[in-house]
Amino acid sequence: MNIKIKAIVCIFLIPFFIIGLAACSHITSGEISQIQKNEGALTNKIREENVDNLTVLEIKNQIGSIILKPSDGGHLKVSMDANVKATTKELAEELANRAQLNISKKGNKIRLKAVDEKNQKKDLFKLKAQKYRSTTELVIDYTVEVPANLQDIRISTNTGDIDLQNIKAAFDVNCGVGSIHSSQNIGILGNSNFTVTTGMVDIKLTELSNTKEVNAKITTGDINILLPQDARCTIETKGFMQAKEQRVMNGGGAMVKAKASMGNVYVTTDSSN
Repeated sequence: MNIKIKAIVCIFLIPFFIIGLAACSHITSGEISQIQKNEGALTNKIREENVDNLTVLEIKNQIGSIILKPSDGGHLKVSMDANVKATTKELAEELANRAQLNISKKGNKIRLKAVDEKNQKKDLFKLKAQKYRSTTELVIDYTVEVPANLQDIRISTNTGDIDLQNIKAAFDVNCGVGSIHSSQNIGILGNSNFTVTTGMVDIKLTELSNTKEVNAKITTGDINILLPQDARCTIETKGFMQAKEQRVMNGGGAMVKAKASMGNVYVTTDSSN
């Protein structure tokens, strides 16, 4: 091929090269990450613990969901899933196989934590950050069956949903991005806090016992609270661009506060309870 023909071919191909580059420019770094991390692995850990003399349950998670439901016996039952995505199957399996469920007891408290099997003093998310960095994505999901004597629930997740199912306790529940909801009604047995940064608070209450105050707060998102019709309480609500409102139910009692910085607040009653 002579020089003139080569030049013509090159000039002809240039527009197609530019179009190709333009198409690639629409792929975001997140999409590239998703394409690269398409190999997955899962490890499931199940434990059962006697908690007869304990009253406090604590779970602190970074990424993943937490589901609490009643135990049909006197033991705490925990199922922990470590879901890993990585650039290779070997990396995914390596991190997943190092996942271990650590259960510690101190005083009246039991604490659940995902740790490194080779060093149970090291948090699994810390191991991921130190050794695996951007090559893996880690999600830890907990499903916990809670006996009735654990009446002080302290749980949090930075990213993920928290589902409370037919549990009766005093609650301190925090969620960064996600929702706090009760797919089955819950009972309040002491002062309680439900806090979300971005997402939703959606809880259904069956009772307010030994309670002075229930606080629900969200930065961005809505709050929905359903109270039993016979609840004795004072309700204080404040939504985005809404004046603070207060009303008394059945002569008053516990203070139920709900505040959304950027969202709506709905506190209603359920006559079926």
